[in-house]
Amino acid sequence: MTERELARGAARRLAIIRHVQEVTGNVALTCRYYGITRQCYYVWFRRYEEFGVEGLRDRSSRPHLSPRTTREEVVGKIIYLRQNYHFGPHKIAMYLERYHEIKVSPSGIWRILKRLDMSRLPASQRYKRHKERWKRYEKPQPGHRVQVDVKFVAPIGSTRRKHYQFTAIDDCTRLRVLRVDDHLNQKTAIQFIDYVFEKLPFRVEVIQTDNGAEFQSAFHWHVLDRGVQHVYIKPATPRLNGKVEDHIGSTPTSSTGSSMASCSTTPGCSPPSSRSGKTSTISTARMEAWVAKLPTSDCAKRPGPLCNRPSSVAHLDREVRPRLGPGVEWLGEVGPHEKKRLLAGAACLLCPVLWHEPFGLAVIEAMACGTPVVCLRAGALPELVTDGETGVVCDSPSELAAAIEEAAHLEPWRCRDRVRRNFSASRMVQGYESVYCGQLDSVR
Repeated sequence: MTERELARGAARRLAIIRHVQEVTGNVALTCRYYGITRQCYYVWFRRYEEFGVEGLRDRSSRPHLSPRTTREEVVGKIIYLRQNYHFGPHKIAMYLERYHEIKVSPSGIWRILKRLDMSRLPASQRYKRHKERWKRYEKPQPGHRVQVDVKFVAPIGSTRRKHYQFTAIDDCTRLRVLRVDDHLNQKTAIQFIDYVFEKLPFRVEVIQTDNGAEFQSAFHWHVLDRGVQHVYIKPATPRLNGKVEDHIGSTPTSSTGSSMASCSTTPGCSPPSSRSGKTSTISTARMEAWVAKLPTSDCAKRPGPLCNRPSSVAHLDREVRPRLGPGVEWLGEVGPHEKKRLLAGAACLLCPVLWHEPFGLAVIEAMACGTPVVCLRAGALPELVTDGETGVVCDSPSELAAAIEEAAHLEPWRCRDRVRRNFSASRMVQGYESVYCGQLDSVR
């Protein structure tokens, strides 16, 4: 019932009580006039004396005990399958019966989802036909495809001079080259692409652009003359240039005021000096996905040790929160997608573990995002992090604050390159094969 209907019902019952007090003075006559029983009247009257007008509102008619209701653990499984796998009622019913030996009708599952406001998935999670799905891809080798686009940079101050930011991103390594010019034409586009060929540390095979006027015939034939293939995306499909479009949408729109200003190449995300927001450090404790975000202004502060078990709320409140200070945002537990976004936008990963870590998966995830790692010399961390190249290895916690500033000047593409060369799936398979071959040779 709506709030208006509840208020209307309470007003009617109050009018019946006042009719007895002010008009008839007789409960039986009033009940006969309104068509209700005297027992019902006295129930309302007692509620009115105890709670006032609020006591006359309709109450829930839900039973106190329902033996045939679906158990809480089954409802939890239904919610998990809906949120993580986006199953419908029939598929959830099949899954529960096959793997958990729990029989629930599809209509009952639908009513549970309806009650929890989960009966309709968001548009991004609904089933789409294969021909309607976007094909997500990543080129296997550096230089296979470089996406190029241009962004208008709004003027600042009293000047009315326009600037244009040219951006190129390699599809595999996410190495990025930027340049700002005060003209937008094929000549400046040719100058930028020559600058890209000069700065990238590998040979470019394909340049991919949209159908803008700055990428037409003169630009096209110049790229072909350089021995590089040039392809256009389909009109009105910016998602095909998604990597460079995502970067352009995340960069600030104010002009730096400089003509022909160039930026260094970085993989996947902005360099530490120009990353959006105030995030500068992500700190993790052990292997759990608990992270804290430290603003740039607090980089110089000496970092205190984080909790040894982040799942312990008591330890978190007693030991961690008092050390965070007013300028630190505690994010708590995050999912895999949010963790990737935080790692890609951080200046470094602070990993102050004090025990002998056998293998730091969080360290590998950070370097795969192009984020250097600041850690202590414990366990396998010195073997994972190359000091001065993919991060900074400290001997004591007192060195961590200065190491954060040092890590901000490291080249992120080296972090990703180390992960690709040493921790990829193919590298793991080669390692297993060599061990197996060694064991077979010893047996023979």
